[in-house]
Amino acid sequence: MDVQPLHECDRKWLPLEQQITIAGRMMSRLGDTCYQVIAASVDEMCSSGRIVKYLKAMLGSPKA
Repeated sequence: MDVQPLHECDRKWLPLEQQITIAGRMMSRLGDTCYQVIAASVDEMCSSGRIVKYLKAMLGSPKA
């Protein structure tokens, strides 16, 4: 199944839950090492710090 690109977050009609789902799928495919990069990209593209907080709460801290 294809994963929607992160730029989809830029569209304001996307609900936060869908943004989290997209970002979560991206992270699960790329692995924990990409967590900070993806979270930063989502935060920047969605212009919402909330999504990063929700993702961190859901997924926990990334492994070094």
